[in-house]
Amino acid sequence: LLELNQQVTIDCELLCDLLMLRYLKLPNVEQLIGDTNILRNKYATDESSLCVKELCHSIKELPDLEARLDPDFGRKLLQIDHYQLNNVLYCVDTNFCDFSCVRGVVTTLTKQISNHCFEGSNLNFIICPLVEEVGFMSFYGCRFLRVFNSRRLKIIQQKAFATCINLSFIDLSNVQFVGSGAFSFCLNLVSLKMNKIKSLPDFCFFSCHSLMQITCRLIEDVHQRCFYNCKQTPNMTAKRPLANQLDNFKMQKEEKFQEILADSFEERKSLNKMIK
Repeated sequence: LLELNQQVTIDCELLCDLLMLRYLKLPNVEQLIGDTNILRNKYATDESSLCVKELCHSIKELPDLEARLDPDFGRKLLQIDHYQLNNVLYCVDTNFCDFSCVRGVVTTLTKQISNHCFEGSNLNFIICPLVEEVGFMSFYGCRFLRVFNSRRLKIIQQKAFATCINLSFIDLSNVQFVGSGAFSFCLNLVSLKMNKIKSLPDFCFFSCHSLMQITCRLIEDVHQRCFYNCKQTPNMTAKRPLANQLDNFKMQKEEKFQEILADSFEERKSLNKMIK
């Protein structure tokens, strides 16, 4: 919550790096300057001024909804393009669907999830077996999202899953590209397998405090700030050490990035068993 009772003017661009900021209490703000789109996924209290509330979502109490899967959804989607049952939306494609009041999504033919598609929604899970690409900020701020289910996922754009603080289950085994900040503030990620990835960008796992193990068999390049602000240095399993880059992998408190040769290091095998 950002509460500024005396502020009359706000430069919105000063808030762009506050990834965890969700709520605003700005009762006396009369002027907003800069890129006001930054506020569109924030929530404003009733006490906030009119110009703030016009840009932000209103804060409302959400009912406790139980989501249960329909075992017959495959047959039904052969006859209709979408329907909703037990707080789960079933759809052939995600275009033109309203996700504001559902806890789960099952989409059967979608191959690409568009930019901002689910941003700020209250989804618990999404089952999307054909999805190959997740767009820019597609799931940004989905703080209840726990499961993303697609084994065909290949491309993850910038900030696609940023601030999905409960994301725990996602298959990255076929991913070939990850954008900057894609998993920043994903606090529940522990162990990941990215067997086809060759490069990891800056801030990819920014503040992923639970991340312990990453398997990247083909990795060639890990940017210096990939794991910036992580509380611990993740162990990486790879086929070979990265040439002339070890000096770049320093975490806070000068912790060294560890490059591990796969399959022969018994201590890491024990760690894998503990994680599993």
